[in-house]
Amino acid sequence: MKTVQIYLLVILYIILIDNGLYAQNYFPTKAGDRYQLHHMYQNWYPPFDWNEYYTASIATDTSFQNKTYVWIWDHYYRMDTTLNKLFILNGSIERLAFDFNKTAGETDILYIDGYAKTWTYSGVQNWPILGEGRMVREITHIGITIIMGVDTIVDFRKKYSFADNIGIYQYEYNNYLGGSSTRSKKVISAIINNTIYNPIILEILPTFPDTISRNISNFDMFVDITSSYIGLVDSLNADLLAYQSDELIYQNTYYGSVDLKKISISIPEQILSQTDSIGIRVYCNDQSIFNNNIYYPVTGYHFIPVVDVLGWNLIIPQIFGTHNQAMEFFTPNVGLIYTSREVFYGDPPTGISNVTQDGGITFNFNQLNWTYGFIKEITALNQNIGYMLLGSLRKTTDQGSSWIDILNHPDNPITIAMSFLNVDTGWVSARIPKIYRTYDGGLNWVDFNTSLQEHFNLIDFVLVNDGYAVTQSGKIYRSSDGGETWQYTNSTIINQKKLKMFQNGYGWLIGNGIWRTEDGGFLWVQQFAGSFVDAYFFDKNTGWVIGSSNGSKVVLYTNNGGANWAEIEVPEVGSNYLYVDFVDESHGWIYSANKRLLKTTNGGATFIKGDPSKLMPNNYLLSQNYPN
Repeated sequence: MKTVQIYLLVILYIILIDNGLYAQNYFPTKAGDRYQLHHMYQNWYPPFDWNEYYTASIATDTSFQNKTYVWIWDHYYRMDTTLNKLFILNGSIERLAFDFNKTAGETDILYIDGYAKTWTYSGVQNWPILGEGRMVREITHIGITIIMGVDTIVDFRKKYSFADNIGIYQYEYNNYLGGSSTRSKKVISAIINNTIYNPIILEILPTFPDTISRNISNFDMFVDITSSYIGLVDSLNADLLAYQSDELIYQNTYYGSVDLKKISISIPEQILSQTDSIGIRVYCNDQSIFNNNIYYPVTGYHFIPVVDVLGWNLIIPQIFGTHNQAMEFFTPNVGLIYTSREVFYGDPPTGISNVTQDGGITFNFNQLNWTYGFIKEITALNQNIGYMLLGSLRKTTDQGSSWIDILNHPDNPITIAMSFLNVDTGWVSARIPKIYRTYDGGLNWVDFNTSLQEHFNLIDFVLVNDGYAVTQSGKIYRSSDGGETWQYTNSTIINQKKLKMFQNGYGWLIGNGIWRTEDGGFLWVQQFAGSFVDAYFFDKNTGWVIGSSNGSKVVLYTNNGGANWAEIEVPEVGSNYLYVDFVDESHGWIYSANKRLLKTTNGGATFIKGDPSKLMPNNYLLSQNYPN
């Protein structure tokens, strides 16, 4: 007998659980409870638009005919725990909103949204909601169109979901007319009866500069924002204090961009010239039901020393695109960083031009209609004219705003390397072993077959008749007739990325080491070991090289022809160096793989690591003099 009673009790328990009748509270909401709601609109057909935003629903109550109703989700509701039913105050009449006694598949005329409609009940479900599994009850209303009394078309579907100990959890509306779209509203966080469900966090971590240079009055400070829902973050600001000794001489508040996670700081030059230290405190708040307001530092200010001159300053600009391609500056203010991205997976990359008008502080981007390969080389000849290798040879006369193909030749060559003495005179090597030469800025071309089995990867001319080139396999050639014929120097150096030559036979090869010649390429000396990616030389004595050596990133500088290479101390960029460029001996930039810029306005060779006199040549390559 006891076994039968236990069995019946188990069956009753299962029935109660299945119908959501056992100790569940599907509407616990009281005045003062707070709900964070996430709204979403999605259109599943063209134009495939979507939108999302957040609101807070804060419960209040009112009395009507000796009954207490709670205002939540834009209506007044009352839960009758004795009847296990939810009612809505519809005008001055109480109507049924949800009968929690009903089982799966049953229907009712309900006023859940203020209008009488037929709704169908679901059974009990278990969903992961706000950090734990919860029992859920739903009601669904389907709108249909009847065609000729027989066929039906579902126009839309509405659904309300109630979660145990939460209350109304989700509303969803699906429209099937004219395509398909979805509108939804869901609880993402709540404070119910002083209990917090799924708290919304907000944290910030600014990237403060180590020092501030007196000659850089404008700089950007990036802030890493960590939020459960970034769309709730409302503001990002910084308070700044400027001190001369212990005297406060300037203060200001700067308003940043949450989307860019950046605060732009601008300090008057006359103030900065007197300032010894800058104090910065960053703060950020959100519009969540928790009203998070976060400061960094938590108390006080982060102080940064102001120094007279910095060799290199770190800039973290907003650069668009996923693949880095090239960098070139035309003036101290105007420069370009080219990137690319795949619009759709597997498609050819689309080019993006990131343009700065303020020396690299800020960039604007333009999407280009280039879908061929990668930029092999780019060079500016003056403040307006430049050349680029991107499959073909392109020319700009407006600082890179527009580019035109200029190597119009029956060969339709795929270009590999180029060298221009000035805006008119230049040479291009192609994948077929040929050299193309112009004396009029690309209007006319003549071509010469090199008579080699491989093409030139690098070329550089120092005079109209005097040029140098390196083949795919590293063989070094020289021309004394403007590229018409080429003679092998009996030297071979593999894996090189940059060739830069000067008059009287001086020059460098950069790549697998730094190599120097002083006799026109017959004898080469390895001055520094490492893996180097780019270089810029002003003359036969002075230049910059970037890359890595002994497992570390290095920025190297020489002013004595490489007899000594000084490792320059620069701010940490957090990634590998890619490009270096100068427009004069004062203004230069170094670009890294993670889209950070190092900039100098004073030549850059201010801070030298260690003793540069110890950085001597450490390897030699002796080659047979040509022609022997």
